[in-house]
Amino acid sequence: QLSDFLTLAKAVGKITCADSIPNGLETSSFPAVVQLNIKANSILADGAMCTGTLIGKGTLLTAAHCVDCDGGKSAVHSKNVNFNFNNETIEGESIICHPGYFKEEATRGDTDMAIILFDPQSIKKPPVYPKIMNRSPKLGETVTLVGYGRNDEEAILITGAGTKRAGSTTLTKIDETNGVLNTRGYSKSLGVSVFNWNGRPTGKNVGTSFGDSGSPMLSSGGNIYGVLSGGPADKGKNKDIPTQTSVFVSSSGQFSQDFFAIAKIMGANFEFTSK
Repeated sequence: QLSDFLTLAKAVGKITCADSIPNGLETSSFPAVVQLNIKANSILADGAMCTGTLIGKGTLLTAAHCVDCDGGKSAVHSKNVNFNFNNETIEGESIICHPGYFKEEATRGDTDMAIILFDPQSIKKPPVYPKIMNRSPKLGETVTLVGYGRNDEEAILITGAGTKRAGSTTLTKIDETNGVLNTRGYSKSLGVSVFNWNGRPTGKNVGTSFGDSGSPMLSSGGNIYGVLSGGPADKGKNKDIPTQTSVFVSSSGQFSQDFFAIAKIMGANFEFTSK
């Protein structure tokens, strides 16, 4: 049956926006980070989810692939994108895609960024909006990842998606030429009974998984260093403890700065900071 097919497809991650924070801790903090729900123009994409961040009045930042961008246009109608804030469902009004993002070059990641505009009056009590960092982090710097994805990158069944989790990890690579940032962390939560892991999630050395795409990399001051594009899972040096590299679009990269300039002209609201 079609419903069974959709359930299986979602389980193996075929129709959920790729890449909750494996080994992260459930949290009610970071109110500006929200679950993004996308109903695309195809039944096979119905029910997809990503993560987004409210960065200003009527403005939400996420990944371009979450809203099916290609060459500056989105295949998703803005009314088919919504998020929940203070128990209210808020619909998008328009989508601003990075004009340099093309599906065929999606693995590059440096332009995987989009902004969703919505009615600013729909949020009565807005959160403190994170600002956009206009400088790169330092190699080895500790950062915070927050997302709504599942807590096990390699599980066949979706586990934990739709729950906000957060945790810390460190910068392992800064590619200023291509405008991307890499972190490395677990691809499974320590509480998941796989490979004889019997502990509880620690909130450290966190990774990313399905549903975390579009989520922010936050500085110690709570501002945005980058947006999650994706990342491959592998078992690293210790074959018994799977780890992964997560790839973020740097907010301070030239491609991102050009995009933010365009978004400002098109009505997006946000602020920059170097702190």
